[in-house]
Amino acid sequence: MGDRAETILLFWDCPDCGHPHIEGPTKRCPGCFYWRDRAVKFYETPESRVLTAEEEAKYTNPDWICKVCGAANADEGLPVDQLLCGSCNQWQTNNLDLGNTNPDRLPTNEVVNQRPSHWIPPAPRRDPDTPPTPTTSTNWRRRIAIGALGLGGSATVWAGVTLLSPQPIEAEILARFWTVTVEVQEKRPTTDSGWNLPSDAYSVSSSTRQSGTRQVQVGTRQEKERVSYREKTGTKQECKTVSKGNGTGTRSCKDVPVYTTKYRTETKTVPVYRDEPIYDTWYRYTVDRWKQKQILTQEGQEGSPRTPPSVRLTNRPYPEQTLAPVETCWLQVSYGEKGEQKMAEWSLPCDQYDRLRRGQTAQFEKSALGGVRLLDPAKTAKEPQATK
Repeated sequence: MGDRAETILLFWDCPDCGHPHIEGPTKRCPGCFYWRDRAVKFYETPESRVLTAEEEAKYTNPDWICKVCGAANADEGLPVDQLLCGSCNQWQTNNLDLGNTNPDRLPTNEVVNQRPSHWIPPAPRRDPDTPPTPTTSTNWRRRIAIGALGLGGSATVWAGVTLLSPQPIEAEILARFWTVTVEVQEKRPTTDSGWNLPSDAYSVSSSTRQSGTRQVQVGTRQEKERVSYREKTGTKQECKTVSKGNGTGTRSCKDVPVYTTKYRTETKTVPVYRDEPIYDTWYRYTVDRWKQKQILTQEGQEGSPRTPPSVRLTNRPYPEQTLAPVETCWLQVSYGEKGEQKMAEWSLPCDQYDRLRRGQTAQFEKSALGGVRLLDPAKTAKEPQATK
């Protein structure tokens, strides 16, 4: 068919009342008399006919936009001092302090959308004074059901969060006790092996071992392969329409090639490999490393100083050292939970343990997983009552 360019009729929809499929050059909506402005977008449909030469001569220039009300007006070739808006009946010159410059025009060369002939425009804007459509009983029942489901789901989530959240609990301290452990280590010979030799290794022996494999090409072979290729099988028309800014558009069409994917069998040469072992040196050696020898434990209760166990290093047969002492503090408590009186042993950081005394009642926070945290002891601990 070849390349071609032609002027066609475009359409627009009223943004005020929703009246569809108004011919592009028409300035006012036939339904509500809305005056077309720069916000209106033109579009092409199968009913967009090609204009005759006489019609095309009428729509050469884009519409101009009124400086006062923003309405679109057809360009009839008049100078600016003779332009009168058909919507607000105002001149476009300086009698309204508008200056003598030409008014703005609708943009040209904008690509317009294409719509099918059965396209249904969006619903028009509702008059604010018009009451909304009453909701049917079916919709109300549906909303109630959805609301009930939402409440049920929220209740389930709330219950889960409540069960997993830490709960405050008041407990009486029955006893306090602690342990302090010290790990004693010795630097003794340790046998090890590997591909790398440490710098402090001694009594070293080595052997050659396979550490991996590599591929070595030993030849080639012929292999058939099904490959795809594209072949031109014809042409088709592709068209694009741009707006002329006056309700008409220029539709440009051109022939573009059409390709089809086909397949053929080709023979290619591919390499052939074999696996070849890689050898390296494997070391066996001895190194001196710190290893645990024993753990010493000191235990005590309230009233006894929390001190580490005494350690005597002999450095025989190997050098010895100690690690930093590790303190663990415990409470034996009595507390009420779900109407029952319970007893338990809780582990606490020793700095919190030191602020408590036997016989005190304090507030704790107990998680669902069994963890316990002391709340501010300065505010929650209650001194035991004196007995007569």
